[in-house]
Amino acid sequence: MRRPLLTLLLCLAGTVAGAAELAVSPLRVDLDPQHPIGVLTVTNQGSEPAVIQAGVQRWQQTADDDLFEPADGLLITPALFRLKPGQHQLIRIGWRQPVPRPLQAAAWRIFLSEVPAMPAPGASGLRMSLRLSIPLFMYWPDMPPADLRWQWLPASGSQPGRLQVSNLGGRHARVTRLLVDGETAPRAQLLYVLPGATRQLPLPDRTGAVTRITVTSDDGSSSQAVPAAAP
Repeated sequence: MRRPLLTLLLCLAGTVAGAAELAVSPLRVDLDPQHPIGVLTVTNQGSEPAVIQAGVQRWQQTADDDLFEPADGLLITPALFRLKPGQHQLIRIGWRQPVPRPLQAAAWRIFLSEVPAMPAPGASGLRMSLRLSIPLFMYWPDMPPADLRWQWLPASGSQPGRLQVSNLGGRHARVTRLLVDGETAPRAQLLYVLPGATRQLPLPDRTGAVTRITVTSDDGSSSQAVPAAAP
């Protein structure tokens, strides 16, 4: 049975259609009271036309996951558009009405999803669809910067040891590199920590406590000792 199964898999692999090739600029959108409208430029770098659906959702975080829900008050236009190869499209994101000032920066995600084309008559196989996610933040000038606090949570029961980070500031933090006692923590690359959020990074291969970390973020690089959580 192994050879027929392998042949079937190879046939399926040969009939997979590729996703669209899109370039998006900028890779992050920042809004403030003086600039309540953001603009994205989407370019079709592929060789086939693409139909793109645009949407925006509110972004929140739990200890180990990102949560998304409908975004009230934000308008994105156009919400559906077609791009020929080499063509550009401007997308605008703004408010339907004035926004009340929150205590900390609010966050959303802009989603750009390719609408799969209808298969040709008699065609078979799989179709890959592209989905991009771009962060969007709303700031007020006097909001305090990000303030990350790190803590080591030792293994407990089935839970491995975890490195916990809480953002006590008013703006988001983006960790681009994290060294744990001199070793790179792969899951921490491009880690966002939203204001008021707490994230946990399991370190299952770690047998002892973390004592020192080096954090590189948009605000620079720093090294610090890591306290252990109280038993």
